[in-house]
Amino acid sequence: MKRLLTLTAGLVIVNIETGNEQSLVDTGYAPAWSPDNGRWIAYRKGAPDQSEIWIVAAGGGTPRKLTDGSAPHWGQTEDELYYMSMTGETLCGIAPTTTAQSRTILSLEDSVDGIISDGHLVAYSAAGWLKIVEAPSGKVLHHLPLPGEKGL
Repeated sequence: MKRLLTLTAGLVIVNIETGNEQSLVDTGYAPAWSPDNGRWIAYRKGAPDQSEIWIVAAGGGTPRKLTDGSAPHWGQTEDELYYMSMTGETLCGIAPTTTAQSRTILSLEDSVDGIISDGHLVAYSAAGWLKIVEAPSGKVLHHLPLPGEKGL
């Protein structure tokens, strides 16, 4: 049975084959499925200046706040969830299925437009550039202009 996560006023699971819908939460944005069988969905909740990262089981259940932040995205397993701090300049990680505390992965020199990480490499866009850096050293491996920016 294939499922599709859609965004309306909240988060809804839609069974593609039957069209049946299952409401998960009333308010949620920027959802991200966990990579291990899609058991969890991380999402952002709240106003941009008061954003929080929440998690809910894909099959339904009680949502749980993990931390303040934005742009949730999973690592290679459900044991690591990455997100941006409220300042937008620090990539953090948290183990969402335990009570582990957040940890800083990388402090960035830019305010970030979009980001993805596996905990070792970080790719992000900021001010018209795509940067790929090592974490936690911050060593820039690639610094490329985005199409349509910087004269391209």
